[in-house]
Amino acid sequence: MEKKRIEWVDGLKGIACVLIFCHHFALIFFPATFYGPWAESRLQGIDTYLAQSPLGVVLNGNFLLAVFCMLSALVLSLQVMGMEDKTRLGGVVAKRYFRLMPPLFVVGLVVWVFLRFGLFTNTQAVAATGSPWVGQYYRHALSFREFLEAALVKVWFYGDESLSTAFWMLSRLFYGSFLAILLSTVAWKYRKRAWIMYIAVAALLFDRSDLLLAFALGTLLAWLLHRDLRLPKLVPPMAVLLGLLLGGYPSGFSATNFYRYFRGLTFVDWHILGAFVMLFGILFWKGAQKLLSWRLFTWLGKLSYSVYLIHIPLLFSLTTGVFLWTEGKLGYFGSVALAFGVSLGALIGIAWLYHRFAERGFARLQDKLFSKLEKK
Repeated sequence: MEKKRIEWVDGLKGIACVLIFCHHFALIFFPATFYGPWAESRLQGIDTYLAQSPLGVVLNGNFLLAVFCMLSALVLSLQVMGMEDKTRLGGVVAKRYFRLMPPLFVVGLVVWVFLRFGLFTNTQAVAATGSPWVGQYYRHALSFREFLEAALVKVWFYGDESLSTAFWMLSRLFYGSFLAILLSTVAWKYRKRAWIMYIAVAALLFDRSDLLLAFALGTLLAWLLHRDLRLPKLVPPMAVLLGLLLGGYPSGFSATNFYRYFRGLTFVDWHILGAFVMLFGILFWKGAQKLLSWRLFTWLGKLSYSVYLIHIPLLFSLTTGVFLWTEGKLGYFGSVALAFGVSLGALIGIAWLYHRFAERGFARLQDKLFSKLEKK
């Protein structure tokens, strides 16, 4: 079966990757959007309010990661469930590491060079921004051996953050991909009853603050996509709104508003549940799918992995560098606005080039290598 892209999935990935960049940008310059009252407000309390407001879901990086992981599981599961030639499964498993690792390796090499020559400026921005987060990373140079260990092994199997604070998630993405593939094969034999296995695995992973839960639920969504479910018209929009409400649960501190009644679970579990409910609504809401399939969103979705890999090194070099260089001339908000515009433009431009010439190039090389291995 030919692998077919789902446009609304690409569109949602595109939106999520840009919002994750905005989340980390806000963590640097408006840390109260994450830490709430535990950080200094720079927007007359608006940033503190957003930290535990449902409106703050657009800057809630943990929820956006849950969405991203669930979408990855959905796409992988659909690919496996729809396989006519079951012998292709081995290729899907074998190619996963080689699909993800080479693009990261190149970005990691750039990070290693920047660390060696002291080109990161994030630690210098701490005094001006007051962010307790931005100064924790890129403090020491890595040896070339440390870089190789991180890029080839530690990022994927141990969630190492030495090359980027965002890379902790890649080990969950890596393991979660294999979980989704394994669960998807259940549908080959037990197509009508596979949901029992998916819910059982999700129950075992529930309340453990583990993104693997997102992959089990993503596989369940893939199974539901092939079901002829007829829902009342109001159910999908209400599910999307409920999912966004759960996605707004604060991550950086204990809530003091109505979210305090949600404390029975961790923020990770609430965000995963929110992602599931929201995606369930989108799955059966043609209007939302049409909106998410807008060409700009789908184009960004194709760049999402490149954006994810690049955005932290860019934020901790170009973004903080522009801010430090212009703050004395433009003031805090002027320099932050300039840094945001320059950084977002540079991020999209570099990600487009990287996707077109590096990421796609690695994919073609991988296909050639595996096609040779498959020859008898």
